[in-house]
Amino acid sequence: MTKHPVNRLFVLAISAATLGAWSNCLAAISSAPNVAIVAAATNSNIMSERFTDLRDVLDDDGRFGTIDIISTTRFGTGTPTLSDLLAYDAVIHWSNDSNDDAISLGNVLADYVDTGRGMVQAVFANTSTNADRYLQGRWITDGYNIIPPMGGFTQGTTVSGIATDHAVMAPPLEPAHPIFDGISDVRLALGRFNTGGLWGGYRPTTTALEPGARKLALWEDGKTAVAVSDLHPNRVELGFHPVSNLVADGYYELNSDTPKLIANALLFSAGHVAMADFDIDNDGSFTCADIDQLISAIAQGLFDACLDFNGDGVVDLLDRDEWLAGAGNAMIGAPFLPGDANLDGVVDGQDFLVWNENKFENIAEWCRGDFNADGVVDGPDFLTWNSFKFQSSDAFSAVPEGTGSFPLIGLACFIWLRRVHR
Repeated sequence: MTKHPVNRLFVLAISAATLGAWSNCLAAISSAPNVAIVAAATNSNIMSERFTDLRDVLDDDGRFGTIDIISTTRFGTGTPTLSDLLAYDAVIHWSNDSNDDAISLGNVLADYVDTGRGMVQAVFANTSTNADRYLQGRWITDGYNIIPPMGGFTQGTTVSGIATDHAVMAPPLEPAHPIFDGISDVRLALGRFNTGGLWGGYRPTTTALEPGARKLALWEDGKTAVAVSDLHPNRVELGFHPVSNLVADGYYELNSDTPKLIANALLFSAGHVAMADFDIDNDGSFTCADIDQLISAIAQGLFDACLDFNGDGVVDLLDRDEWLAGAGNAMIGAPFLPGDANLDGVVDGQDFLVWNENKFENIAEWCRGDFNADGVVDGPDFLTWNSFKFQSSDAFSAVPEGTGSFPLIGLACFIWLRRVHR
């Protein structure tokens, strides 16, 4: 993408605070997320390959820090405390045996998700009809599931996997989603009984989702492969068992992109998308202080690895769009819209007043109206606001215009701008 030229009158002094914030950002990117396997994978101890298989896969991926195992069965430690879990940026949960206490485990994992940390759930925790093998308590009553529990599982091949005894994932519904970064081949392996019949390739039978959830990918037979929650953006659901065919013939195919898909899901749920941290100033939230630094860098044509959110080696408007989407999903459950100067989830009169107060000033700050990051608040920024006015991030729906006087103000401003630029 061609860089926007910086207005020759615009000079940005990089303050010590800005440099410090960028250093924090680089430090955040360099620190890999810590994750935990919190599962009822087997009644054996945590050194069983049904636990260590995924630990080794994540370790081989190379993008994680600590990778710990917590057995939630009565043969392990049972239900961990919230304090225990807060040591991790994300956890992954599944079952193949019974949890020690499915109610208390559901309660503590709901509390954990409420802290903003990530949680991935997989088969059979989201398919089992055994009350001890799916999360209960507040996890159900307060709506943390994505795939409805107790729906049972389907097994066997899909169409293109018949010749090779595999179930195959169809092309993603949202191929640009970070979970599918580097993903092209996701397969579940199958085993054969001595009698010749097939087993494995486990996936949810139900195709339904809980309210507020959406599907990102399907198996070829239409069963859910990957889904996320718009109510809990740090939640991901996987429609397969996260143990490889190195352990049992009927589990996922290790020699495919499925291991990376699991790792990507954990990284996404933890907020470490492509190792980027949208909290540029490292204060624990996503605010003007973050995006204004990004806009300043774009306006000057500066490159900083911690601002290259899409990893293309350039800091530009694509990274602005990544920030609006990622930070918006984290803060309000939907991407911030272009023209939303105060980042409140709606493009309205307040945002126009911000632009109007700073118009024709040499300013490279989103929250003062420089939406296109060219170093000046001017007509193109007004047109950005005008394109999205009275729309909200929530389902991109129309916002009531009140008395209706504001659109006339916008129209008058637009006519005036055209005259000035002529």
